[in-house]
Amino acid sequence: MRYPAGRKEAIINKISPSLSLSISELTKYWGSFYGMQDKILELGFVKFPTLSGLIDIESYAVDILGECGGKTFVESAPAQTKLFDDLGLKSLLAPILFEFAKEQFCYKGNVDNQYHISRFVCPGNSVEKYRSHFDSHLFTLVIPLIIPTSLLGEEVGEFLFMPNARRSPKSEIENIFGKMYFKRYSSRRAMMKLVKARKCEVELFSDQCPLLFLGRTTLHTNKAVSLGASSVRLSSLSHFFDPGPTFVIGRLLRSLRDR
Repeated sequence: MRYPAGRKEAIINKISPSLSLSISELTKYWGSFYGMQDKILELGFVKFPTLSGLIDIESYAVDILGECGGKTFVESAPAQTKLFDDLGLKSLLAPILFEFAKEQFCYKGNVDNQYHISRFVCPGNSVEKYRSHFDSHLFTLVIPLIIPTSLLGEEVGEFLFMPNARRSPKSEIENIFGKMYFKRYSSRRAMMKLVKARKCEVELFSDQCPLLFLGRTTLHTNKAVSLGASSVRLSSLSHFFDPGPTFVIGRLLRSLRDR
């Protein structure tokens, strides 16, 4: 699904779609995490049921795409916020993760410690590929919005992640030095070498299932979106609960990126 520049005005002026899911359906959907808690502790990630058939993902994607303005990352834009509100992400999922974070990770922060962005990558983008890293937050949720395909088997931005690549940092110093150590794998060549040595997961998101993983222990990156990709790639990334102090490097980097 490509969106020509000529459709920009239509995209921006498009009325946001309504949601047919009830509160009880959303509560059941996100409540499925209660049955996944042991799994995420063991594997480092879990997948929620597909959003296909539940909401009109394409309509939300068009609205969010219109707000990107060519930027790779856009934080908490109105269309993305509407999607989150309609899905009950903050009102239903966040409190569930909050209680889990307090119980399992001794999190002492606030439930509102969250960071939400849209990630937009055009085919042929040579910058947004194989930038492997750990997140500063305890949990990261990826919601696929526009996922390209390729008939020639070229890379289309597949999500490459290595759960439990390191232990959960016991201090901010350990967190920073751990990130510095793994920074050596921020290239295709280095990452492919690591993949051969350690177990790695590849997520295509063709099933439109949101993915939740432990951000501080999961090394992750995206493959390139090649020129042969069928469309742009658009995803929503939600980060929950940064246990570090306010001066930590993760928050500084996010501040610089959003300028």
